[in-house]
Amino acid sequence: MDWTEKAACKSENSQMFYCDSTDNKINANRESYAKAICRKCEVAAECLMFAISNNEVFGIWGSFAPKERNTLKNIFPENGIDIDLCKMVVNKEIKTIKANVIKSEFGI
Repeated sequence: MDWTEKAACKSENSQMFYCDSTDNKINANRESYAKAICRKCEVAAECLMFAISNNEVFGIWGSFAPKERNTLKNIFPENGIDIDLCKMVVNKEIKTIKANVIKSEFGI
């Protein structure tokens, strides 16, 4: 079974996962809403790995916004991202993505 079949967002309005409004309040509300859905999703790590592996530059994936994913991508080991590392990051529910914190916490 494809991981997307288990996604908590499967029946949600996909627009809520993209913060592309000209209104910053709408974007903040969308991001908050999307991340709340992601945090209860059983395949958030797979989603995050997909987004990073495919260079997704828009939307909330695995509870991470584009800037957060970019930070993760830049600090993951040179051999790339793997599902175990994604599971550790997602399960930690890190609120602020800071490269030095993640590197020390996960030994990368």
